[in-house]
Amino acid sequence: MMVTAQFYQSEKRRFKMKVGVSLVLFRQEEVLLLRRYNTGIDDGCYVLPMGGVDRDETAIEALVREAKEEVNITVHPDAFELVHTMHRLHHLPDGNYFEQIDLFFKLKYFSGEVKNMEPHKCDEVSFYPLDALPKTTVPFICQALDNIRNGVSYSECGWEKATV
Repeated sequence: MMVTAQFYQSEKRRFKMKVGVSLVLFRQEEVLLLRRYNTGIDDGCYVLPMGGVDRDETAIEALVREAKEEVNITVHPDAFELVHTMHRLHHLPDGNYFEQIDLFFKLKYFSGEVKNMEPHKCDEVSFYPLDALPKTTVPFICQALDNIRNGVSYSECGWEKATV
């Protein structure tokens, strides 16, 4: 009983952060990217299909949901391989920031045809060569893809700007 009480007391002091999942879908030497549109964050920039983990949802459940919601593909929970983890300090245009753990999962197989299911948030879905990503690809995505190609399993991003 005493251990439980101590555990809960320590939990009150722990910092809580967001968790994001990103779908890394390769086609030979190309990767699937989306161009953000009308979201207010990184509009006109390229990202992987991604999203946040909702309350009472596992990372894999979030990935399965996001794959269907964003690019119309159906995937089985065992179709993913965790290929990179990033601890990121995300700076917002208004000067605020938040911390996030991003989990990057490579998709091994899927069913369905890749297509844009959220035209109100994304105006392009296409494969791009890994060695010639669009110039407006979000920097943390470039860093993650580079790390994945080089077998680096963990990285940090955004902390060099930190004034916290």
